[in-house]
Amino acid sequence: MMNKVIISAGLLIATVIIMFTTPVGDLMFQSNSGADSEINMLGGIGFLAIMLITVYVMSVYTKKIQEEKSEGKLADESWDGIGEYKNPFPIGWGVVQVITIAWGMWYWLVAYPPQSFSQVGQFNQEVSEFKGKFEAKWADADESTLTAMGESIFLANCAQCHGNLADGMDGRAADLTKRLDEVAVKHAILNGSNTGLVEGVPMPDRNGLFNMNTGMPISDAEINEVSAYVANGFTGAGAETFAGVCSACHGAEGNGMAYVAPNIRAFDVAIVTHIAKNGKKGAIGQMPAFDKAGVLTDVQYKAVATYITSLGK
Repeated sequence: MMNKVIISAGLLIATVIIMFTTPVGDLMFQSNSGADSEINMLGGIGFLAIMLITVYVMSVYTKKIQEEKSEGKLADESWDGIGEYKNPFPIGWGVVQVITIAWGMWYWLVAYPPQSFSQVGQFNQEVSEFKGKFEAKWADADESTLTAMGESIFLANCAQCHGNLADGMDGRAADLTKRLDEVAVKHAILNGSNTGLVEGVPMPDRNGLFNMNTGMPISDAEINEVSAYVANGFTGAGAETFAGVCSACHGAEGNGMAYVAPNIRAFDVAIVTHIAKNGKKGAIGQMPAFDKAGVLTDVQYKAVATYITSLGK
């Protein structure tokens, strides 16, 4: 009974797979001519052979398990009173294993070698060539051209979160029409920031911020004060706290320092490009890193950054 079940199941599986991989595959991918057809046929034959061998071996050994009893000579060694029979090497298993390995090597190296032609490889190559031509064509584009290009890139890649008007859609994402709001500044002070222009030199959290005027760590009151000061365009109370805590990295006017800290007074191309490439974790949530997806070229990053900086003007 068990053998009949195994044989029936194996044949059923083989039949279903062959039905779907042969006529349906040829119909969908039009691969029924030339070398591709031969390779597919040989691959199908190999699959069918493996299936038949598997079903046969399972049925034989299932029958042995049901009908035969253990016999033979025990090995001299035993473990906790449990012995082991001196079974001869199963020649059939060895032959099948060698054939299977040989077929697998042929399939990997001859039928579908890693370096052979593929539509995915062709697509990636064409995309790479197009990006190269695009970069060369627009390498010296002027600001107005970059702004126009950047607007279309923004609408295609950024507007889903930041909105068509870049206003953040009621707090769904950062409002890019202004550099920073009070919530964002306070979050960066409390938790640190990963938007430094030098990788590996992030802004520390509040525990690493000291007021040089008082010689003490920044206080809650000073955090609230300087957050409002920066968000309000560097006006109002908080100038002394900014000078004592923030100016060492961001500069006396908040315009940033090369390779140290970004400009927090206004957007510039460098900070927008850095955030677009590397992402940003802020008070609202985590912005993804576009550079990991390989979506934009360097010129496109410059263009969208130019467009975003133009919004504040």
